[in-house]
Amino acid sequence: MFEARPSPKGAGHEVTVAAGEGPGLFAVLAGVLALHDVNILSADVFLWADGTSVYVFRVSDPPDALYPGECWNRVDAAVRAVLQGRLSLEYRLARKRQSILAGRPGPGGVAGVGSGAASVRVENDASALFTLIEITARDRIGLLYDIAQAMAGLRLETHLAKADTMGDVARDVFYVRGVDGGKIEDPEQVREIKAALEYRLTC
Repeated sequence: MFEARPSPKGAGHEVTVAAGEGPGLFAVLAGVLALHDVNILSADVFLWADGTSVYVFRVSDPPDALYPGECWNRVDAAVRAVLQGRLSLEYRLARKRQSILAGRPGPGGVAGVGSGAASVRVENDASALFTLIEITARDRIGLLYDIAQAMAGLRLETHLAKADTMGDVARDVFYVRGVDGGKIEDPEQVREIKAALEYRLTC
């Protein structure tokens, strides 16, 4: 199920997708939205007991304000194409980032975060059920896609995500579990998660 409507919270739109959980589906949705110049303002991910995943994105208005329906139709079609192996998000987003017309900041430091580096914090005390991963980085095309891809590679299961962008700074929080269904408390694994995410954010 794919639905896009004007946001009940004010400016922008709300995009809702419900589907059976598939590998990297959150990353696919984030990447397709970025590919179509739709900026993600916030995102929520909910996993139901029956295996259904519900993704709710609050996004900017489509680039063509006169024909928003056409944009959402293209987004829906692109999601299906990626899932069917007919569209490469890695390639398409790389091309978009290289384009002068993109006009968006690239990876790098964020004021107050550190010189030349993003910030990744892994916290186990904030929730009794989940490990919290908090990321602060300079926004760029496909940033949430990059983060979600890295998490999928680490076999992390995202149960709730809050992705907020203010200006050119993205502050994202993810509530995750490991492959065993529990919190990630092994210090070595925590270090690996931080290192992998920091690398992905700066490459």
